[in-house]
Amino acid sequence: MNTEELHRWDLAHVVHPWSYAGPSLMIAKAKGTRYWDADGKEYLDALGGIQNCSAGHSRPELIEAAKAQMDQLEYVPMHWNFTNEPAIRLARTIAELAPGDLNQTYFVSSGSEATESAVKLVRRYHYLRGDTKRATILCLKQGYHGATILATAATGFDNLQQGFGPLPGGIKFLTPPHAYRTELFGNEDPVEFCIRQLEQVIAEEGADTIAALMAEPVLTVGGVIVPPAEYWPAVSEICRKHGILVVADEVVTGFGRTGAWFASPGLGLVPDAIVFGKGVSSGHFPLSGVVMSDTVAEVIKEAPDGLMHGFTYCGHPVGCAVASRNIEVLRDNKLLENSREVGGYLLASLKEKLKDSPIVGDVRGHGMLLAVELVSDKTTRAPLQFKRQLLADRIRNEHAVVVRSIGANIIIAPPLVLDRSEADTIAHALEQVIGTTNPDGTTK
Repeated sequence: MNTEELHRWDLAHVVHPWSYAGPSLMIAKAKGTRYWDADGKEYLDALGGIQNCSAGHSRPELIEAAKAQMDQLEYVPMHWNFTNEPAIRLARTIAELAPGDLNQTYFVSSGSEATESAVKLVRRYHYLRGDTKRATILCLKQGYHGATILATAATGFDNLQQGFGPLPGGIKFLTPPHAYRTELFGNEDPVEFCIRQLEQVIAEEGADTIAALMAEPVLTVGGVIVPPAEYWPAVSEICRKHGILVVADEVVTGFGRTGAWFASPGLGLVPDAIVFGKGVSSGHFPLSGVVMSDTVAEVIKEAPDGLMHGFTYCGHPVGCAVASRNIEVLRDNKLLENSREVGGYLLASLKEKLKDSPIVGDVRGHGMLLAVELVSDKTTRAPLQFKRQLLADRIRNEHAVVVRSIGANIIIAPPLVLDRSEADTIAHALEQVIGTTNPDGTTK
């Protein structure tokens, strides 16, 4: 079958997520940090799939792990007290990697399922303890938590909620700790502003009505917003004082993306539960989960009527086998160290190459998760306006490098196997395209 016919079928029969009407780029092969399209053109994947292919594309060890598990046991439910060895072993490993007493994991398949489950689990926890009024979830504007209906309600972007209502209630949004966006805070220190707002919201809502605060340690879709060092310790302490659980959404930041197994400890965030996904299986099998404290898990597990919440593919044995092998690959190949080293190198390179650009407002990152924020005016910091994926498309079409444009931000999150030479390629591509972009978003 020729490529043209496949493209016609794609247009006629496939509905794409986060896409606009029109033709799509058909990828036929992937290996390591590279894609090849149906015509044989090679691309450097500087987005790591969707920030999930951490160990690199088509990793032989993970393919072998999937096949071996399929040969042994392709599926069994986790419902009705069934279990399987891969799920048990992976849960044990995650308990060793997670901070504090986060020792018990509820497995699902996607980040959205995991955040949705986290909200239900924390509400269930409070209900079982008799705190039946605790239902409100605090979230951050510019935070992203997924595409299911409750996850959409918890996502702090108006444009991602339009047309999907009515959305579930019980969500209260807070100002994000985006230090570059000084207009959010007036003349105040960002941390002082955000902490005062948090305390004010708790007082207005009533601490006894708030179940949890759920947030990304680093806000990815919002533009890789890395909060000031004082922010998360203060938030954790306030929530703990008021009996409000803290849920860290580490679907993107977990499993090496930020140079650590989880980003929370290094940023001073003390969670009662961590939502994970993406990098846990490096894109080789859909898997995610919620790892929670013994305190929370035991209340839920010991309920007389059990836990009436589950998905068909909870604890999928193939996914869990792949994830366990993936963790070994990340550890044995020192990919967390590479995330810190090459990610830091790429960040420094981008800052140097783009420092004199009139449309680059900020370059920031944490490990192998970076963003370039574009402005039309450096003094006012007004966001650069351009249509759709214009800059990302230009970077891909002109330099064969795949990145992502979100609003005025270019997001870079390559596989953790990226080397310095490839980092140079990414930095050069951005330098060239940004250097030929006008403050009004048009091409020079």
